Amino acid sequence: MIEYYYRKIGTVDFEKSSEPKTVLPIRFKNMYEKETQYFCSETQQWKTFSGNYDSLIADSPQLVPAEFIQTLIYPKFPEFHYDPIIETEVIDSVYPSYFYLESLNTSQLSEYMDYVEKKHRYNFYLQNCKDSENMEKNNFSIFLETDEENLSLKITIKSFGYDYIPTSIPDGEPNIIPIVEDNSVCFDLKNGTIEGCLSDISVLKRFESEKIPKALRKHIFQVFLELVQRFTKIPYESLLERYREVLDKYNFEEIFKLTKLPYEPDLYTVLSSREFEKRKTRFNYTREDPNIYAKFCEKMGIQNTKTVRRCFNKRPQTLLTYLQLKDCGFTDINLYNRVLGNKKYYSFIDGTKLKPLKFFTLYSIKERGEIATMNTLLKCREETSEFDLFDERDSLEMFERFFEHIPETLRNDILRDGFTRFNHDALSNISYRCLHKNRTFNYSAEQRALCDNIDGYEFCLPENTYHLLEIGTALHNCVATYDDSVLKKHCTIVYAKKDGEYKICIEVHGNIIIQERTNHNANPSDSEQKVLEEWHLRHKLLKQ
Repeated sequence: MIEYYYRKIGTVDFEKSSEPKTVLPIRFKNMYEKETQYFCSETQQWKTFSGNYDSLIADSPQLVPAEFIQTLIYPKFPEFHYDPIIETEVIDSVYPSYFYLESLNTSQLSEYMDYVEKKHRYNFYLQNCKDSENMEKNNFSIFLETDEENLSLKITIKSFGYDYIPTSIPDGEPNIIPIVEDNSVCFDLKNGTIEGCLSDISVLKRFESEKIPKALRKHIFQVFLELVQRFTKIPYESLLERYREVLDKYNFEEIFKLTKLPYEPDLYTVLSSREFEKRKTRFNYTREDPNIYAKFCEKMGIQNTKTVRRCFNKRPQTLLTYLQLKDCGFTDINLYNRVLGNKKYYSFIDGTKLKPLKFFTLYSIKERGEIATMNTLLKCREETSEFDLFDERDSLEMFERFFEHIPETLRNDILRDGFTRFNHDALSNISYRCLHKNRTFNYSAEQRALCDNIDGYEFCLPENTYHLLEIGTALHNCVATYDDSVLKKHCTIVYAKKDGEYKICIEVHGNIIIQERTNHNANPSDSEQKVLEEWHLRHKLLKQ
């Protein structure tokens, strides 16, 4: 069975036809077309008409008018024998055009103006080639071919392309011949294949959004669900209920998954994921098996509980999260349920590298048990911001990599408190010392002269690279990475302490202040700024 849909000219609506029709290309009058025209197939020429479609097709009910939009290639900027216009496309938005054009001779100016005209024409058609649903107007018909016996649905989009026939008139406009192009995709439910050039799911989704009108998306999905009902014997009403929330949305991704795995389409998301492929676990199955979900759970050691199933229905990646937790040594199903039902928790597990996470959890479970280990991880998720999330994952990697260098007291603090900001800074200090040798800074007399004491603030120079790390750890910044710059005397780092605590970190180049920052790279307070201004005056320093 084939359903024929043709765009109602000038609208986004497609009307159903009981039989195929012959399309009559029409291009409307605009700033580049002097008259509204139709294309005469007999003469292979465009002809002017009044714009009354009914009279045009009165004698031929099989004709259907369709808007033709000429698509152009972006014009190439002219190449001159010398370079009076260089990077004009970018620069002419800053400087007036005559700044460049005044050096052109008559022939070059004519060539340039021809390019400008072509660019304007290109932009005009680019802005007018899509309808209000952002679909190309050149898509004029959609054919739905349903094969109930072989359980396939073929969707064909017919659109205008064109060919040029050169004119015999010197410098005359070439004749544009509209041609019909087909772009199709076939979902073969019986064999589990997607045929055509659109088998990639990302391309398929773009195909739907750019070429299928909203009014037809729901109908196409319902037609396909009827084929799914034939394949699976699942009641059609049950299928409609399952997909009720997505019926009016983009559905080709769902059709794709149903084609691949009709009984458990969401399981296909898991089986085809990179995370599952990395496991190199063979799971043999047949598409006709209604118990494939239960068999997958059994194969992978997943407890097939109602809670896990409910979470899977909402988020197929639930099964991958479950396997992550299983790898990490957790066995208590209650702990699984806590993570799988909370987005803040499962997003952290999913987004963390398995190796360092597994290293920490196996060590912690051995020392303190599953519940305490999970409480430590979830406590950190409750108390950290999204900014701190990076530090938390970074801490896990440092904990694994530099484990042998971590003091027993710090290990215990981490097992009890988790990867807090303090523990992260302690791990950063250890990792830096493991990766870098301590190097002493040698300062000139001019640099040492920057040391001072103003209103209880001590302005000092770091002694070595480890001291620089200590400052960065205390103020939560990356000043430790400036070690090479300080050693090579490209810059000077000055810090200010008050009451024994680090308060300000300053970067100086010569007598120029590049930046002055306090804790977490914040700007100095008003009182601190007054102290800094006094320090600037005393040492003749200028702010950038």
